[in-house]
Formats: sequence, structure tokens, C-alpha cells
Amino acid sequence: MDMTEVKKFNTTNKTARLLLILADFLEKLPEEKWTYRHYALKPLKQANLLTEDEVDGTNVSQREMEKSCGTVGCAAGWACVIPEFKVEGLRLVCGRPTYKQHLDEGGYQAMAKVLDISSSEAYVLFSDPESYGFEKYEHVRKEMVVRRLRVVARAYS
Repeated sequence: MDMTEVKKFNTTNKTARLLLILADFLEKLPEEKWTYRHYALKPLKQANLLTEDEVDGTNVSQREMEKSCGTVGCAAGWACVIPEFKVEGLRLVCGRPTYKQHLDEGGYQAMAKVLDISSSEAYVLFSDPESYGFEKYEHVRKEMVVRRLRVVARAYS
């Protein structure tokens, strides 16, 4: 086995392992802590107390997300508080997942880097409601994302 094959094998296992860790975490996450639309959001918008224009000011910090009291988030947002993802360099900066110090590559691009998958795969997993059969983010349920994470993990294992 040459070094290229060894790297691919290790990458594949890491990818599957992290996807399953995230799926397990989300499965246990209370429904009221879930949203597909925002990485990390205080619940004011969820309660319809904010307009869409005001949402940007409600992003939460890594510390607030870790406490998770009153915070809702998507799969990528919650991944930021999981130790295995933090070790890989995922952080929540200004309410947006980032990879190490690459502030220009956030959201699904940060997830692609951490998971060693393509940006297009990460987009379908974490940012594309149409891939789940919906036009609006609000219709994507946590269970749908968990199921997809497990299917993709099997493909990488």
C-alpha cells in the first residue's frame, strides 16, 4: 500500500467517524434547539420577535453556544461545540462556523475542510434545503439531516 492509499484510508475513516458523532449529537438535541437556517441564533427570531433584517444581530458566541441555554442552531453550528470537531479546528466565530484561522471560509466550506469532503458535498449536507425537497430552510427537519449524515458516513466507511 503506497502513502496515497494510506492517506485516503485515514481521511475516509475520519470523515465517517465525525459524521456519525455529529448525527448522534443531533439525534439527542431537543427539537427546540434545532434550526436548519442559522448556525447559532438566540431564540428571539424563533419566537417571531425579530424580523429577518434583525437576525444578523442575534448571532451567539462560542461560549454562549456551549452553554446552549436558549440557543438554536443547525448541524454545522452545533458541530462547533463537539470536542472532536474542535480538535479538528472548527470554531464558531461571530456566529459562523470557521476552520482554524480561515475566516473567509465559513459555514459549509468550513465543514468541508474539517470533514475532508468536497465543498459541494458539504453544501448538500449543511446548506441546501432543495436537496431535502424543500424551497425553504424552515421545512428541513433535524431527523432528515441525521438520516443523511448516517447515509453519507456509511459511504465513507
